[in-house]
Amino acid sequence: GRFLAYNSFRLIGSNKSGAYLRTSPIYAVIFGVLFLNETLTTFIMLGVLCVVGGAVLVSMESKSVSEGEKRRLFSTEFKGTLAGLGGALCWGTSPVLIKPAVREIGSSFAGALVSYMVAFLILLCLLFKQSYKHQVLRLSFRKGLIPLMVGSISLSAAVLLYYTALIYSPANMVSPLLGTNV
Repeated sequence: GRFLAYNSFRLIGSNKSGAYLRTSPIYAVIFGVLFLNETLTTFIMLGVLCVVGGAVLVSMESKSVSEGEKRRLFSTEFKGTLAGLGGALCWGTSPVLIKPAVREIGSSFAGALVSYMVAFLILLCLLFKQSYKHQVLRLSFRKGLIPLMVGSISLSAAVLLYYTALIYSPANMVSPLLGTNV
């Protein structure tokens, strides 16, 4: 999900990507009801509709005629949108997979640790691809690594809070609330 999200950010920017990525509550609500037997309330549906409504409004941005003629089926905009929606699907299914595990072990910290270890192993394998290795080695400390490290600290705190929320609340409630970060 994060890999697709970062590609979407790169291709179409964080504002549009954020809106597409926040369609994830739709998936979380559907999968939470289907697989975790969570209840679907009017307030949850209204919350999801509000979050998704913002994504629809952003995607309806008008384009000029000349810009529309230049676009092909696999334009940057289209690829960025698909990446954002793919990330949303991953993020929408993750609470349904994570909730039972973190609830069973009773620790959001342990759940986050396992998640980060798996992500680390996947990213380590990706480093064998030469182009990724070159991209990592080109990062400057001041302009690349420091912002990434500060962002990672913020993201780690968010993941811990997210996993903690999943221990105490239904996934179909946590996901729409998370969608308010747009």
